[in-house]
Amino acid sequence: MSDLTAPMAAILRRLPNIVGDPRRNPDMTLKEARARTRRLWTGYWNAEPPWIARIDEHVAEGPHGPITIRRYDPDTDCADCIIYYHGGGFVLGDLDTHDGIARRLALFSGLQVFSIAYRLAPENQYPAPLDDCVAAAHWVHARIGEARFGLAGDSAGANLALATALRLRAGQHAQATALFLIFGCYDRAMTSASHAKYGQGEYLISKGDIDWFWRQYLGELDAAPPTLAAPIDADLRDLPVTYVGAAECDPLCGDSERLFSRLQAFDEAHTFRLWRGLTHACVGMSRDLNAADQILAEAAVWLRHRLRREVEHSRRL
Repeated sequence: MSDLTAPMAAILRRLPNIVGDPRRNPDMTLKEARARTRRLWTGYWNAEPPWIARIDEHVAEGPHGPITIRRYDPDTDCADCIIYYHGGGFVLGDLDTHDGIARRLALFSGLQVFSIAYRLAPENQYPAPLDDCVAAAHWVHARIGEARFGLAGDSAGANLALATALRLRAGQHAQATALFLIFGCYDRAMTSASHAKYGQGEYLISKGDIDWFWRQYLGELDAAPPTLAAPIDADLRDLPVTYVGAAECDPLCGDSERLFSRLQAFDEAHTFRLWRGLTHACVGMSRDLNAADQILAEAAVWLRHRLRREVEHSRRL
C-alpha cells in the first residue's frame, strides 16, 4: 500500500484498534454492521465536532412517510443552501455518522446545510431512498423560496444526489444550481480498473462490499438496474454545473472518472478532482486527516461561488 499518503496509511493501520477489522464481515448481521458503523463514524470520527451556531431538525412528508431533515446554520443571513445526502452504501450511515461533514460544509461555505435522513435498504429498496431524497429537495426548495440550492453527497449519497438532480430536471420548479459528488457509486457493472486494483479489501472498502451494497439497494432489480438507480449511463445533458471528486485508492474511483468524462461531453464547465494517496470516505476523517478539511474547504468555496455567481448573473439580467 505504498501509494497511500503517510497519514492515510497510518489511519488504516489504526482502524483495527478502533473498531476491529474495518472490512465487512459476511457473517455480521445488519444490526451489527450498523452498530459498528455508528461506533466508528459517530463515536470516533465525529467525537469532537466543530461548533456551529444552530442545529435544528424538521420533518418533511414524503411518499413513503416522514423524512427527518437536520439543518445546520452557521449564523448566516443567506438563504442559499446545500442539501446533503450521506453515504453508507444505501444501507449504513445516518445523520450522526455524517454530522462532521455537514458541519464543516456549513462552516466553510457560510451556507445552511440540510442533511437528509432518507430511508435505508434493504428494508426500503429502490426507489424508496431516491423518492425520499427528491421529496426532501422539494421541501427545502419550498422553504427557501427564490434562493438557490446545491445538491451534495458522498458514496451512495453521491448516487442519490445525481439521481435527484435528474429527477428534478424533468420538473418545472425545484432545480438545483450545482452538484458536489464525491466517491460516488454510479456503475453497477464494477468493471473499472480501480475495482481491480483497489478492490481486494486493503483500502477500507472492497469490491465485494460494493457488490453487497448494490444488491441490498436493488433487490429484484439487480439483474437490470433502472437508469436512475445506476445513473452512469443516464442522459446527462442540461445538468447543473458539477464538481466530481474521487480518491485515487478507492475501488469507486473509476466510476467518478467515467462520470466526469461523460459530463464533459455535454459541458466543459464541470470540475474534477483526484485526491492522490487517499481512500474512500476520507473526507469524514478530519479528526486524523488534515487533507479532509482541505478537500471540504475547497468544495465548500466552490459551492458558494457557484450559488452566488448565479445570483449575480440573475441580477445583471
